[in-house]
Amino acid sequence: MISNREEKITVMFEVLWNLDLYSEAVKFYADTGRPFWLTEAVARYYESEGKFEQSIEEWSYLIDIYFVMGETAQLMLNYQDEVFMLGSWYASTDRDRSIKYLSAYVGFAYQWRRMPGLKLPYKGRAARMLYKLRRPRSCE
Repeated sequence: MISNREEKITVMFEVLWNLDLYSEAVKFYADTGRPFWLTEAVARYYESEGKFEQSIEEWSYLIDIYFVMGETAQLMLNYQDEVFMLGSWYASTDRDRSIKYLSAYVGFAYQWRRMPGLKLPYKGRAARMLYKLRRPRSCE
């Protein structure tokens, strides 16, 4: 159930957003504690502005919340491309984080491989990247 405060935050954010006051909406989002249900809009805004590091930070924040909530299926159905993108992005800078995202992607692809209509286009690439990341460092 949504609280009165959450509803007010959402309405105010949407008013700013719909008036094309994006930077004000993003500031409001940050000032109100980064409510996760608004994070996708902010991440996509940063992408559209070419602010990829901020976008990655927001996607990581959102996807990590889904992990904490235990909502892996919902996460993968809604944000599978972003999970793969984060796994790829962190492969060269944060091995453990990359493994976390790629493992979720590959695990979901394997677990739900027989589900009609489910397409995970990066499962082969994700599996190869994961294999490389999991190899002992002496093999690199």
